[in-house]
Amino acid sequence: MNFASDPGIDAALERARALAAQAQDEAAKAAYLEILRNDPTHFFALNELAGLALAGGFRSAARTAYLQAVRHHPDNPVARVNLANLLRQDNDVEGARLHYEHALGIDPQLHEAHQGMAWVLNELGLEGAERHWHKGYSGHAVVTVPYRGTGRGVPLLLLVSARGGNIPTRPWISDRQFAVSAIHAEFWDSGMPLPPHALIVNAIGDADLCAAALAGAEEIAARSGAPVIRVAIASASISRSMRSDNRSNPAPRGRPLNFAGWCWFMSANICSIRSFAPRRSRRRFTSVRGRSNWCSSGYRRRRRPSFSSSG
Repeated sequence: MNFASDPGIDAALERARALAAQAQDEAAKAAYLEILRNDPTHFFALNELAGLALAGGFRSAARTAYLQAVRHHPDNPVARVNLANLLRQDNDVEGARLHYEHALGIDPQLHEAHQGMAWVLNELGLEGAERHWHKGYSGHAVVTVPYRGTGRGVPLLLLVSARGGNIPTRPWISDRQFAVSAIHAEFWDSGMPLPPHALIVNAIGDADLCAAALAGAEEIAARSGAPVIRVAIASASISRSMRSDNRSNPAPRGRPLNFAGWCWFMSANICSIRSFAPRRSRRRFTSVRGRSNWCSSGYRRRRRPSFSSSG
């Protein structure tokens, strides 16, 4: 899809992107808004400003920017899918369906739109979800989560199910400290190499809904050799089995841990995890009692950019 190019705006866009990559959210926001003052319809500025707002927790501002992107670029499938994904997160099933269908009408092979349509049809109890799941995730099982920290993040492999039933991890996995690669385990191709990682978190939480994903997750964990943190699974039989395994093997690998257990694991294994962190980021890993240790710093309320209309 062609967009008119203006050297001045292109340079401003690169500056905004660089600021966002350096986690200078307030400055990046100002740079994107400056572009939009000169060109209120600029697709990349609208789209990326929305992503910046969403990452910072400003969902209303993100929705406004995505709506403007769709308004000015109605035949851009990326704009449609991004708005649909936000509506999906807000459980607006019909609104999300409208934009996913429009995106597939423009680009029938767009896997992100197939992923969304699978969720919509499953939520509505309609046929076709399985076909869209396979079109959306076959060959696209790995998703790189945007890293928003400075320097390089500690590489983490997050195992999830495409069909849902996952334990929320955003509250305790910081995108400013961990570079996350998520694998939708039921669609992982065992012939492909695993993304680089120092640690695995298995966030698949519903054993009845996600049996195939759990099987894939076990295969991935066995192949990796990295430490595994497995969250609690909502199945009595599997939970009993895991408790039995833990009694016979008290090592941290594979134990079902809550957030407190996660902190314990990281404090107990901080030296081995540190070896995977680039030198510039190792200063983040201090004593678990220190004010700057990763557990507390990840939860300190940090100043976030304001996305009010004042700009």
